[in-house]
Amino acid sequence: MIKDSLNVPVKFCFGVPSCVPATVFETNGKSIDEHLVEKLLERNEICCLAEVMDYPGVINNDILVMRKLALASSIGKPIDGHAPGLSGNDLKQYIAS
Repeated sequence: MIKDSLNVPVKFCFGVPSCVPATVFETNGKSIDEHLVEKLLERNEICCLAEVMDYPGVINNDILVMRKLALASSIGKPIDGHAPGLSGNDLKQYIAS
């Protein structure tokens, strides 16, 4: 997709998915670990760490989730996320992370 995007007059912003599969209860044939996240985040065409939806992992300081957040922060890339229904102290911790 990145290669193809260079051939059209539209500017694309690609994000690295933060979790593939989306939950530990899914299987999809591939996964994205922190090493692949780091490799992809270093690319100029990648603008952010995308869809940090594992809010239990964030608020419970799951080491793998926190490594991905730290990688994006260290490279200076924004972190995109969503946590529907989260409120109070859990929401504050999610945002702070």
